[in-house]
Amino acid sequence: MSGSTATFEQLRDWLFRDALPLWSAIGTDRVNGGFHERLTPAGRRRTIPGGPGSSDARSTPSPPP
Repeated sequence: MSGSTATFEQLRDWLFRDALPLWSAIGTDRVNGGFHERLTPAGRRRTIPGGPGSSDARSTPSPPP
């Protein structure tokens, strides 16, 4: 097994065994719908400035020319 194959398998195993189940349980916003954008290393939801429910330049439509 090559190094890149082993790395891929380790990443895939981590994704399906650890990351996706955690994101499904903790990362889903069951109140407002959608997902929390970030989790802390401890697995808690992390509120970020400019996150859902706030206004920033990326979510503000540009005026017509």
